Order: sequence, then C-alpha cells, then structure tokens
Amino acid sequence: TLLLVALGLGSFLLLTLQLTRDTLLRQLFPETPSGRPNAILFDIQPDQRDGVISTLRRLGLPVLDEAPIVTMRLSEVKGRSMESLAKEPQGQRNGAPRREAGGGVPEWVLRREYRTTWRTNLNETETLVAGVWTPMVQAEPEAGQPIPISLEARIAEDLQVTLGDPIVWDVQGVPLKTVVGSLRRVDWRQVRPNFFVLFPGGALEAAPAMHLIATRVGSPEESARMQQALVREFPNVSAMDLTLILQTLDRVLTQVGLVVRFMALFTVATGLIVLAGAVLAGRWQRVQESILLRTLGASRGQIRSILMAEYIALGTLAGLLAGILAVASSWSLARFAFQSDYVLSWTPLLLTLVAVPVLTLLVGLATSRGIADQPPLEILRREG
Repeated sequence: TLLLVALGLGSFLLLTLQLTRDTLLRQLFPETPSGRPNAILFDIQPDQRDGVISTLRRLGLPVLDEAPIVTMRLSEVKGRSMESLAKEPQGQRNGAPRREAGGGVPEWVLRREYRTTWRTNLNETETLVAGVWTPMVQAEPEAGQPIPISLEARIAEDLQVTLGDPIVWDVQGVPLKTVVGSLRRVDWRQVRPNFFVLFPGGALEAAPAMHLIATRVGSPEESARMQQALVREFPNVSAMDLTLILQTLDRVLTQVGLVVRFMALFTVATGLIVLAGAVLAGRWQRVQESILLRTLGASRGQIRSILMAEYIALGTLAGLLAGILAVASSWSLARFAFQSDYVLSWTPLLLTLVAVPVLTLLVGLATSRGIADQPPLEILRREG
C-alpha cells in the first residue's frame, strides 16, 4: 500500500503539472508564430482602405485580417430602456460584473460603447452555439423589420437576452432595430478583430465606419518603415506594434515552462527517494518470503522473476491510477479554474504509463539486491 500510494501520488502530481502546462500553451498559442498578426492598424477611413492595403503590399507586408467597425450604444433591450434596466440590482460572479439568478443587467454592459462589424461569414475564432447565422440582408429592409444579429454568448447572458429577443441600437442618433438571431462563442485569446455583436452583410454599409487591418512585421526595422510610410501617406491612421507584447508573453511562458520542468524534476527525484524508502521498508517481508520460497524449492532465478513481476504490476497499477487522476484534475483546472477548452496531450500520458513501471522495476531490483542470497538458518534464528 505504501509503495502504491508513493508511486501514484508522485506520478499524479508530475503528470498534472505537465498536462495543465500543455493545455495552457495550446490555448495561448493556437497558431504557428509565423501566422500570428503582431501589428494592428486602426482608424482607417473607408476611402483610405485600398491605399493602406497597397502601402502594406508595397512594403512586402501581408494583410492577415481586416474588419469595418461601427460604434453604437444600446437604446432598448426587450422593449425596456437603459434607465429602467440600470435601476435593477446587479450581481457579481467570478469577480466580474456578471448576472446572478434574480440579479439585474450589469451597468457596464448597458452604458458601454459597442464596436460592431458586419460580415457574410463566421471566422475560425467563432463557433455558432445557438440559432441560425444570417449572412446577408437587404440593403434597405422593410419598414419595421428588425435585422437578425449574432451576439457573443457571454454578453447575451449578461444582457439576459436569448434567441428572438428584440434590441434597439443607437447608431449616432439613428435607431436601429435588431433581433437576436444567433449566439456565438468567441476565442478572445487570439490576436484577431473579434466582436461582441456581429451584423450580416447589407445592414451597416451606409453607417459611418472606420476600418481595422491586422498585419505582421518581421523585425523592428520593418515596423519602423511601415509606420513612417503610414505617417507620410495617411497621418490619421494609427499603428500598434504588438511585437514587444508577444515577445514578453513568450519570455514569461518560457520561464514558466522552466519552473514547471524544475518542479517536475524535483518531483521525480523526491518520488524516487520515496520509492526507494517504500521498497526498503518492505525488504524484511520480502526476505521472509524468499526464505519460504527457497525452503519450498524455488531457485534464485524464480525469486527474482517473482520480484520483477510484483514491481512491474505495482508500477503499472500506479501509472494507470496516476494517469486517470491527472487527466481528471487537469480537465477540472482547465474547465473551472482557467475557463478554457481542454486538449489532452497523449505524449506525457503514454510516457508516464511506460516510465513508472520501468522506474519501479529498476529501483525495486536495485534495493532488493541480496534478498535471494540470505541464508535460511540466520533468518530462522531471528524469527526464533
């Protein structure tokens, strides 16, 4: 029992650290570094869009993503004004101003300025979770006919709206009637232009808008050339270079990885010491068993085979238990603590299932040397 607990607990802690680390790294870096935008251009006017794209291509920079942005505020939600909704009590959840059962809509959701966009498709960072996405509507919808929009699932929860609920927006003084047609789950961890509210094509083209373009610069020199060209040709366009932020994030995650690896090695070293202590604690029992087997006619080779089978069985059982518990705990951490999708890494799991029995066998045999060579008479005198 002591051997099984020591092996299982050490392997469980080590594997949980590794699986959790892999899950977090996959969530933070879902794409290859060469495909991630690291520079954002915004406040691009509609008549400047083609010129900015031409400037980027002349400099040899890719256009990885772009989106028109229309700013608006809420006017009515399900027929109720913002003033009446703001008077309701608010709830708190997970440290953020989110709704609880029976609570009102958080004020930040009601008073904020929403930056929305229109598209005819959903991108790879968005997943439809409810309703039907409408890609296109008439440029001039019929009088009183609301426009079907797509809301991010969590903002819809905060607004206490669901499919079919009406929402009226204030677009710079012009009321715009909409209805919730679908709900989306958005991956906010990617450097992409993501939005709480998504309109279909044909709905907002006439509204005042600015454009946002995402690109990638390969060096600080390229970033400087890009910003100089933009300032010279389009003085109002702002550029945000995210290279330093991403490099800092990479450096922090690398240091976190080193800490995790050190803790893993420390856990392995401690586990080996505990394993050796557990084996030595049961050495006298194994000596007695070997004497009994030799009295019954067993050879030294048979005794060693019995010890090998015992250690392999204990190591395999400890590895299986550690794997099951580690998968369950790392999934729980990803789901409830980090609130992210869980992706199982098979490599550390398979390595654990192979390494634990092998280490158990090696340490067990190393600390059990000489058991089969003990003289029976000396053991019998000690028992007497």
